[in-house]
Amino acid sequence: MAIEFTFDSQRHLYLVQGRPVPSVTQVLHAAGLSTDYSTVVPEVLEHKRVIGEYVHRATQYLDEGSLDRESVDPELRGYLSAYEAFLRESGFKAQSIEQRLVGCVSGMLCGGTVDRIGTMAGKLWVLDLKCIDRLYPSFAIQTAGYELLLPKSVVPPFRYTRAVLQLKPNGSYKLTSYDDLADFDVFRAALAVTVWKINHGMVIETGAWSELDEAA
Repeated sequence: MAIEFTFDSQRHLYLVQGRPVPSVTQVLHAAGLSTDYSTVVPEVLEHKRVIGEYVHRATQYLDEGSLDRESVDPELRGYLSAYEAFLRESGFKAQSIEQRLVGCVSGMLCGGTVDRIGTMAGKLWVLDLKCIDRLYPSFAIQTAGYELLLPKSVVPPFRYTRAVLQLKPNGSYKLTSYDDLADFDVFRAALAVTVWKINHGMVIETGAWSELDEAA
C-alpha cells in the first residue's frame, strides 16, 4: 500500500501526517556518509546545484516529450546531449521519471526522489543522474536507499540494477552500476541512526545541500 505524504519544497522535507520523515540524502548526511563539500567554495556549490536542478528538469521534459529546446540555456546543452546519447546508445526506456515517494524500510519511514526507473538490456534499472566530475562512495548507498523505497521487482532476478549516470558538459556520459548487497545493510543502519537522532531531539539538517546531493 502506498504511503500518503506531502512534500515541503522550501525545506526539502517529506511529511507523513504532518510529521517530518528523513530523506535518503538526509540519512546519509546524518550518519556521516554523505559527500564532503566542505572544501568547495559556496558560490561554486550553489552554481553546481542550479546546474543540476535545471539539467534534471530538462531531461525530465525530454523524457516526457515536452522539452522546448529553445529554452535550454547554452551552459546546459552539453549535459542534455549526454543524456540523449545515453538514451540512443543504451536503449533505456523510462517507466518512471523523478518519482517522489515515501517507503517503509525495516519498520522506519524514509522519503526520496528516484530519478529514473526503467528497462535496459532486459533488466529493471534504478538510475540516479549526476552532473559532477567524479564518483563518491556514498552514491552506492544512496542508490540502495532508493531501491529499498520501491516495491519489489517482479522481473527476475527480482532486484533492480542500481546505477549512477554521470552527464558531462562535453556531451559524454558514464554509467556506473553497483551490485554490493552490503550497501543495503549500510543504508538500513544509517536510517536507524537517523531515526534515533530524531527521536532524541537531535536536529537533522534540511535545505539546499539535500538538493545538491540529489541533483549534483
